[in-house]
Amino acid sequence: MMLSVTVAGALALAGCKGNKPSADARAKADHHPAPEGRVTVDQSAVLPVDVRAGVQRDFPGAAVTDVNKRTYDDRVVRYEVHVTTKDGRQTTRVYDADGKAAAMPTTRPAR
Repeated sequence: MMLSVTVAGALALAGCKGNKPSADARAKADHHPAPEGRVTVDQSAVLPVDVRAGVQRDFPGAAVTDVNKRTYDDRVVRYEVHVTTKDGRQTTRVYDADGKAAAMPTTRPAR
């Protein structure tokens, strides 16, 4: 009886040992894949609500590609918003904290 328990225990340990991946397999599994390209993310989430509403009013359906927040010496905050319109034009416009356009846009043609 004691022999059968010892044999069963040895087989159980041997079976468990075989299921563990080798160090090389673990190293390959932990390797992070290389990025395949740049993901375009709409940056409008970083804008305050009033500024986002101004962008949507001026450029309906456009994607915000970049936002630069600038605080001037007199504590006036302005947001330089870069958008890509539905027809592919890239435009930059500056908005104040209330969502009003503060400067005329600069537009580059679609590529």
